[in-house]
Amino acid sequence: QCWPVITGARLRDYHLAHSSTVPAAGDSPAINAGTYSLLDPPLPTDVAGATRIVGNKLDIGAFESPVDDRHNYVVSNTLDNGNNSDLSANPHSLRWAILNAKNNASIGGSFTISFDVPCGSIFTVNAAAPLPDVDIDLTVDGQTNPGWLPNNSIAGFQATLCVALYGGNTLVNALRTVGNGRLTVRGLTLFSFTGAALSFGGGAGSVVEGNFITLNGDGIAISAASGSVSIGAAAPAARNVITGNTNIGISLANTGGFNHVVYNLIGLGADGATGVGNGRGIVVTGSPYNIITGNSIDANTGPGLTLTSAASNANVVQGNRFGLAEIGQNDVSNGSPAIWVTSGATNNAIGAVLT
Repeated sequence: QCWPVITGARLRDYHLAHSSTVPAAGDSPAINAGTYSLLDPPLPTDVAGATRIVGNKLDIGAFESPVDDRHNYVVSNTLDNGNNSDLSANPHSLRWAILNAKNNASIGGSFTISFDVPCGSIFTVNAAAPLPDVDIDLTVDGQTNPGWLPNNSIAGFQATLCVALYGGNTLVNALRTVGNGRLTVRGLTLFSFTGAALSFGGGAGSVVEGNFITLNGDGIAISAASGSVSIGAAAPAARNVITGNTNIGISLANTGGFNHVVYNLIGLGADGATGVGNGRGIVVTGSPYNIITGNSIDANTGPGLTLTSAASNANVVQGNRFGLAEIGQNDVSNGSPAIWVTSGATNNAIGAVLT
């Protein structure tokens, strides 16, 4: 049983309260919680003439709210059966949430996956199958998990991340976009994937903020027709740590370019002082109009930044730190050279001052 939480009994308004009408009350527990055992199928409208079922279930009461729970999924367990065809298996698992969001793509709009698991949970992705490709507008938000704390440091990374995805050194990617997919990833630890932990192979406008990406083949790879991906931002909470990956920390290889790589630690540990380099830091291959600024790029085995191919032009590289720790001013040099421009890459602004 539950109290319905209505908009205003004194005004004889018996619509169910939800966050857009009564912000302090949140969504009534009667929303998307009803059954229609007496009428099957149910009446198409409520007493006010509004569409009767909005979401997975009808609301309890005479009025239907506009709250559609098909856009929001809560992950509350770490189960994974490795089955990408069963929409009902392991309810409230990560795979279940992605599959059901994709299944509801026809309703349009964006979808959000939030978490409610013990802080420190590790999601071992079943080796039988990778997680489903993302071809919708999807946010996977580890920052929603109880116990998550943001990074507030301008030097280093002091966030408390509660949710980790583990690839077991067998799966290629943690998450991958295809087609017109748009993916926002926040507050996750991603480790032990053989390829890029995050692979953007399609879509535009994806966002990567506040993550720790380590011990993978590559950290982040942007390729094919994907573009306009934002990795990090000026706020400390948006900083990513991309370190200890075998090959490349961040690969920008999309012909459309226009990516932003801003204020990340690339090869520098979370303490802001210890070098934990990638094979190479940032590699721009045939990708134009990218902005790379404010990053600490350190301790990578090869160059900290590589610009290669004639199509790598009109890139702006400004305000980055190469080979110098943020805390303690330790020498955490990259391989030689720290910045390598090769194979016809031209017309790039490196170290120029914006006016």
